[in-house]
Amino acid sequence: AVREVELHRAGRRLAQRNRRGRLLDVDPALPHRAADGFAGLPFDEEWLVSLGLLAETATTLGDVERAADLYQRLLPYGDRVAYCYLEFSIGSVARYLGLSASTMDRWDDAERHFGDALHMNERVGARPWLARTQEDYARMLLARATAEDQDRALQLLADARSNYRELGMDAWAQRASVEDQPPKGASPASSKN
Repeated sequence: AVREVELHRAGRRLAQRNRRGRLLDVDPALPHRAADGFAGLPFDEEWLVSLGLLAETATTLGDVERAADLYQRLLPYGDRVAYCYLEFSIGSVARYLGLSASTMDRWDDAERHFGDALHMNERVGARPWLARTQEDYARMLLARATAEDQDRALQLLADARSNYRELGMDAWAQRASVEDQPPKGASPASSKN
């Protein structure tokens, strides 16, 4: 029950940050859980969701060391969907691998994971998570800033905005614009502060 509260608090803080477009104070769940390299996190029905939310927190904070730890723990589950039985889903685990890889500037790994996440979220009908993946993938491409990335990133952002609008997620659609993206060559995590 304590972890459930911690998990929901982490998710709420991320949602608040995303709605307000700025980073809130550091979530206490990340340093607490990272102290032992996340080994103390119980391996149960909430484990993948917990690691996914912690990976998103590490990405939001630009915490490369913790993103690397979480990446290694999530890697064997990249072809799965993370969900808590009877509670909620956070979509494809591959999205969190993409976020972690982006935080570590491992662009090729991030691209592969985001591609896998797009496919999985579309296949299982996880449309909010598909839109989130499209936006995150676009942010990664814009941060990587190679010549061929710009057009793909713009298309992904357009797709994300369209999906957000169809789902009634208008604030998310507004956020998924080019103006909110990192400057050319900047780390995707540094743009989220």
